[in-house]
Amino acid sequence: LTPPIETHPGAFAEVVLGATKDEGGTRAFTLKIGGNNTPPYYRFEGGLPHRPVIAHIVFDEDPGLSKLLREQYGDVVGDPAAWAKKLVDVYGAKAITLDLNSTDPKGTNRSAEEAAQTLREVLDAVDVPVGIVVRSGNMAKDVEVVEACAKEAKGENLFITSTSLVLPTWVGVELDDEVLQYYDIAKEYGHTIVSYQPMNAQGLAWLNKTAINKEIPTSKIMTDPGMVGVGYGTELVVTTMDTVVNKALIGDENFQPPIIAAPCNAWLNREAWNKFEEWGSEIERGTSFECATAAAALASGAHMLVMLNQRAIEMTEALLDRIYLTKLTDTRSVMRHLPKNDCKKCGYNTCQEMAEALLKGEAEVEKCEQMTPAGIRTLKRLLNPEGVKPDPAEIANWVVEV
Repeated sequence: LTPPIETHPGAFAEVVLGATKDEGGTRAFTLKIGGNNTPPYYRFEGGLPHRPVIAHIVFDEDPGLSKLLREQYGDVVGDPAAWAKKLVDVYGAKAITLDLNSTDPKGTNRSAEEAAQTLREVLDAVDVPVGIVVRSGNMAKDVEVVEACAKEAKGENLFITSTSLVLPTWVGVELDDEVLQYYDIAKEYGHTIVSYQPMNAQGLAWLNKTAINKEIPTSKIMTDPGMVGVGYGTELVVTTMDTVVNKALIGDENFQPPIIAAPCNAWLNREAWNKFEEWGSEIERGTSFECATAAAALASGAHMLVMLNQRAIEMTEALLDRIYLTKLTDTRSVMRHLPKNDCKKCGYNTCQEMAEALLKGEAEVEKCEQMTPAGIRTLKRLLNPEGVKPDPAEIANWVVEV
């Protein structure tokens, strides 16, 4: 069978996250997302030019973490800068999203100036691209916080999201001043702005059109359809994303900013962390909820994910390794594909020792007796992917395993 090759008149915009010293910022590197002119993973028609990015989320106050998450972050909860640094130094995060929930007037009600100071501490602690999420529940407060943070981080090219800006009931009605100010602030200080509207494709297009009319290019806009956890309306978000993708590819500029989704919202599901003995371990359950939500977002065209649980992040990165045949160049990335049970049957004391030997070419993948034949073939390819084409059957099997 030779599949028919379609061409599409439109494409998603390419967005750069962060800014290096030469670009007016202080980040060590930038990241690119978007740019595809085909549906998700249609490699026979072109595929995605850039691997989706996973941003690790940091909270500016204790959000009430589950047992599993507290094991990962308990030593840094309440210290956003230390949390961000741990994510980069220990877990290899390539991007950070700072959640400024403490600005909620009905909660801690920290000021815009305090939020900007927290952002400054995070920027000083890490050198990867950084974004912020402001969700005070109050439009005026959100705009105040966004402006203070945008000014503090001028030149850094943050990716900025406000989840409190409410659209009028009818598309086309005049927008609130706060919504217009939100885009003006991003333009003034040179940041990438996120249009957020849950499960509302036309609302997203309306917001993007507002930004474009303010002469903000689509290369400085992202689209957030309001991802929710599996079982809590994911199918509605996926339908919204399908609409966004289809409209973008037929050439509608208002739908062409890349898509950002937040599988970390799966932890809002009580089923992800509550102790229901008949449902099995809440540790495995929570990881599965976030993984499944991430997989749904990726399959529907997300260019960037915001995630929380390191086990879920590791599994999702491993999935992306296999889909994109990303060459593994460091111990952490090789470890994603090893059993990590230190059985010693390979002749090494730990899986990490074997990973280091594999990178140096001093060990054979076949020495690992715990891996499946498909896993062995895949890891060999990832260690030396030049000239290797993706095997759709193996990718499908890996998705089922995850």
